[in-house]
Amino acid sequence: MTMFHRAFPAFMGLALLATSFAPVLAGDVMSGADTCYAAAFPREDGPIKELTVIYRKREDITAGVGIDIQYTEWDVPNEVFGVGAGCERSGRGLRCSIECDGGSLTLALADDGRLLLETRYIVTDASGEGTLLALKEESDGGELVGLFSLAPRGKDTACQAQMTETFVALQAGDIANRVKDVEQRLNTLGQLLELPDEVFDETTKKAVTQFQRQYRLPATGIVDEQTSRLLAALVRRGAGGGC
Repeated sequence: MTMFHRAFPAFMGLALLATSFAPVLAGDVMSGADTCYAAAFPREDGPIKELTVIYRKREDITAGVGIDIQYTEWDVPNEVFGVGAGCERSGRGLRCSIECDGGSLTLALADDGRLLLETRYIVTDASGEGTLLALKEESDGGELVGLFSLAPRGKDTACQAQMTETFVALQAGDIANRVKDVEQRLNTLGQLLELPDEVFDETTKKAVTQFQRQYRLPATGIVDEQTSRLLAALVRRGAGGGC
């Protein structure tokens, strides 16, 4: 897990955060509902590259307000970390909690429109196609701890942190979740026809080579960027001769 402390220790609280970030807090945090808030951080400040937050009124749950947080890290391409939580009013701000992990966060607005966010041991999930991690369990993610000041980015309803994309080729001997994705696509196209797993063995190499020959790519048996993109495109279009 990645733990990130931004600017202040987590125990200081929003009262001290308000005095550190002049001007003072505004009257009603809900005036910023449905607004995307974002902040970008230089590499020297820590691992987080970009952080986005949006909170909305929810009509279908008792919590009343839901929040979504996303962030990316400087040295972790192809991954976006995120978490959602239910929130309740707490004075002029919001207090949110995540039941399964026990983390909590607090929100307030400054009168210049910035969102002030305090997170206490928020466990986040990781998502992203083509992770570079060798093997990634479903529960892998990060831990977000700290105090943050974010600026409004407007009515961006998606409010997503921008993932940095980097491609790394796959070849015989590799063991990674991405190998399983490739084998599943090859199966869909009728090239592999065995149970997909995370091991790039000789059977996988043979299937990749056959695929490359069929579509007139260099028959290297290596899943380079051109091969990977064609595999994904053909599967999306439903091409191939598989059963």
